[in-house]
Amino acid sequence: MLLAYAASALVIPTLANVAVTDDWVYYRTVETLLVEHRLHIHDMSSAALVFQVLWGAVFAAPFGLTFGVLRISTLVMVGLGGLALYALARDLGVSAHWSAVGLAAYLFHPLVLSLAYTFMTDPHYVSLMLIATWLYVRGLRTARRQRSYLIAGSVVAACAVLVRQQAVLVPAGVVLALLLGRQLSPPRRGFSLLVQVCAVPALTSVAFSAWLRYVDGTPWALRLFWKDIMVAGWSGVAGLMPRLAVIESVYLGFFVLPIALAMLPRLPWLGRGLARWTGGVVLAWTGLVVVGTSVYWLKGMTMPYVWQFVTTTGIGPEDLIAARPELLDLPIRVGLTIACGLTSILLGLALAQRIRLVHGFFASGPGILAGVAAGQVAGAVPASIHFIGWGGTLDRYLLPLLPCALLLLLWAVRIARAARPLAWLGVLAMAIFAIGGTRDHLVFLDSVWSLAREANQTGIPNTRLDAGAGWDGFQLYERPPGSDNESLTPNPPWWAQQYAPATDSSYIVAGAAVPGYYVVLERSYWSWLHRRALPLYLLRRPDVAGPP
Repeated sequence: MLLAYAASALVIPTLANVAVTDDWVYYRTVETLLVEHRLHIHDMSSAALVFQVLWGAVFAAPFGLTFGVLRISTLVMVGLGGLALYALARDLGVSAHWSAVGLAAYLFHPLVLSLAYTFMTDPHYVSLMLIATWLYVRGLRTARRQRSYLIAGSVVAACAVLVRQQAVLVPAGVVLALLLGRQLSPPRRGFSLLVQVCAVPALTSVAFSAWLRYVDGTPWALRLFWKDIMVAGWSGVAGLMPRLAVIESVYLGFFVLPIALAMLPRLPWLGRGLARWTGGVVLAWTGLVVVGTSVYWLKGMTMPYVWQFVTTTGIGPEDLIAARPELLDLPIRVGLTIACGLTSILLGLALAQRIRLVHGFFASGPGILAGVAAGQVAGAVPASIHFIGWGGTLDRYLLPLLPCALLLLLWAVRIARAARPLAWLGVLAMAIFAIGGTRDHLVFLDSVWSLAREANQTGIPNTRLDAGAGWDGFQLYERPPGSDNESLTPNPPWWAQQYAPATDSSYIVAGAAVPGYYVVLERSYWSWLHRRALPLYLLRRPDVAGPP
């Protein structure tokens, strides 16, 4: 599976020198480290970023700083996270073959693979989370606890804190499981265990916060993050929670779809012998999924509920005017919604049935993993507050739940050998979509940037050009957001207003001919998933005189 994952880089244009969404922000931070020999968190970063920048610099220093090289650093990190997932599955008692199926379902999930081909913080964070969780489980799985694994887990968790601050919830989830499993008594032993699990990430979090505030300076994006939370208040958070509950419950089904296919032969046995309390939990979970999807359906919403990396146009953020045509039509979206809802219910049923048979669940490896997963559910809330007025969250914020759901389902269900072909069939179908979609997105961006460079060659400066969020940010960002400079673009898209107020957008790169605009250049690129050439245009605003 790791070889297949590595081979995908031969099909996907890995070295394409283009920024995917916020890649340019993190690129600039690595650039500052390598060129000016100082660590400075970019104004547009709300994530901690430190470890990721150091990791990217390890690759960029010998091979040169490009988006392609930084993308390779992410691919390596995701591969290491996949190894940790496989090792964790084995420690949970999953067979070698099904652990390999779980590894494949993780690496080739569209959300994971598309993010692996970026320099975003999310895949780096989730990989470190997986490594830390495996070390914690290995250190706590026996009566005679292994201190070296616990300390190693806390060090890796501290590295995760230096990527995304929510990583403090990884050791917090472990502590929650230990509390519920009554593993923190007597007090002396419990305190020693808490120190081993939490001390290093807690001290790292405090030290980073102090450095950021008093030495480097708090980035604008992080100040905006706290401002959004204050503005939303308790009422805003309370209104967000039901939406997040529905979104997360259905996306959990999306995350385990290939494994769920292999559960089909076991359907007659699922749910037998449930205790009253576990039956109540399953009934409540089913109600959440059914009522939630029904309400969303009445609002005209189908999967994918929250867009960014898996969308109705394929894979990858749009961030361009009239970017790409729709790929997933309504019947496909309805079918996907039903499949994800049913799979989510099966996941809840399988977990409830297995947990009731495990004495001292929270003192076991699966219990520790469940504690970590609970922490990641909580961790998605603060990041999502900024998107209360939009979809409610972004799909990449749900990424930490994906490996947790896969691992818990593999642990919960003892699937017959005869069902393996069903699982591999599901993985294969998902991998084809993920590889094709990721390839299409990078080819699309490469074509956009090529057309923008062609516009430059015709004499159009970047201060008169809008070529999407990545191009505008990388080429024109030069000031902290929120300054007095107003955007020169009439009715600007969000990226021109936030990243590039210096451009007047006299010329735009677009995926369709916008009514009223004059076509200056037309190019095309081939899409595997659409199975045809898609157009790109360089357009001139109607009130702008040529040439060109």
